[in-house]
Amino acid sequence: GLAIGSSGSMLYRIAEAQKAGAQFFEEVMRKGDKGFIVAFDTEPMMVQRWSTKVSALHAGLAKLRAEESTALYDAIVYALYNFHGIRGQKALVLISDGKDTASKFTYDQALEYARRTGVPIFGVGIGIRTNESDVRYKLDRICRETGGSTFYIDQASELQRVYDDIQA
Repeated sequence: GLAIGSSGSMLYRIAEAQKAGAQFFEEVMRKGDKGFIVAFDTEPMMVQRWSTKVSALHAGLAKLRAEESTALYDAIVYALYNFHGIRGQKALVLISDGKDTASKFTYDQALEYARRTGVPIFGVGIGIRTNESDVRYKLDRICRETGGSTFYIDQASELQRVYDDIQA
């Protein structure tokens, strides 16, 4: 699954993130695999349901528009819920450029839910500065405690390197 921030702060990065997301699905998906896309601003929304077709995932990415605030914790819970009853190898790639500003769920609730689902989260922080230690700590912890990892990049053009690491 791919959960991608589409808040107003992503305005200048959204096109690069869409392109990198499309490349990720093209390279990672094998015959029989399926994926979904959740976008999140003030609330998470399904932009592409589970599909085995890369073309459908591309169409989902094309629908993204950057606006409003960031409901990061709600997006984590919403995206992970979509794995319920799904068999096989699972992973959630979470792309965000900042801290939560709009969630109904707290960080602790999202963390507990993430732990219980057993789906590794691979967090990609775009433009999160090193002095934003609270934001980095929370993202690092939720990824580490689910068996995933965190990557920090300055521009969406660096996503290709991150996707290669995640695939490996």
